[in-house]
Amino acid sequence: MDEQVEHDDDLALIETCRAGKTEAFAWLVERYKKMVFSLTYRMTGNRWDAEELAQEAFVRAFRRLADFDAKRRFATWLYTIALNLCRDRAKRKRIAAVPIDAPIGRARSLLDRLAGTAPDPERQLAAKEDEAFVQHSLMGLPAGQKEVLILRVQQDLSYAEIAEVLNIPVKQVKARLHRARRKLRALWTEREPNAEEAHKTRR
Repeated sequence: MDEQVEHDDDLALIETCRAGKTEAFAWLVERYKKMVFSLTYRMTGNRWDAEELAQEAFVRAFRRLADFDAKRRFATWLYTIALNLCRDRAKRKRIAAVPIDAPIGRARSLLDRLAGTAPDPERQLAAKEDEAFVQHSLMGLPAGQKEVLILRVQQDLSYAEIAEVLNIPVKQVKARLHRARRKLRALWTEREPNAEEAHKTRR
């Protein structure tokens, strides 16, 4: 769906909800439930927490529809709500970095893309390529870097949209993304010392 068409359709559904026909919100849930769950899952690394947080994100969005700014994309606003919930959960649980102990094998090409060293690095995460290794890698990143990487690579948000969600300058978004990719590249090289040389040879 075209971004402008999607925005206009979202606004129509929101206005319908505001007018009292709250069942229209179900269409918004259906449209964005996979997107929100993928975000909460990548942020928490826990399916049960992710499902709970995704549900809570929609509950909060519904309760705050009266405050929604029509100039914003609903998706971006929803990302902000979901991300803040993930941050709150992380603070309560005091989540520590998870050691990376899964085999590199099938995850090599994915980690390569996340680190920005393979063609089309902006494509979304390929979760089937050794999910455990990918998730452990993400959980090992500092929170700010992980957020930017997920929003950019998996959720395909623009730099401007990420800056809006995180409330930081675009310049800082790019810097965090660069550091996140560099960190992932270092993890790959640490696991497979000859990987960097092999990559240079393929160029």
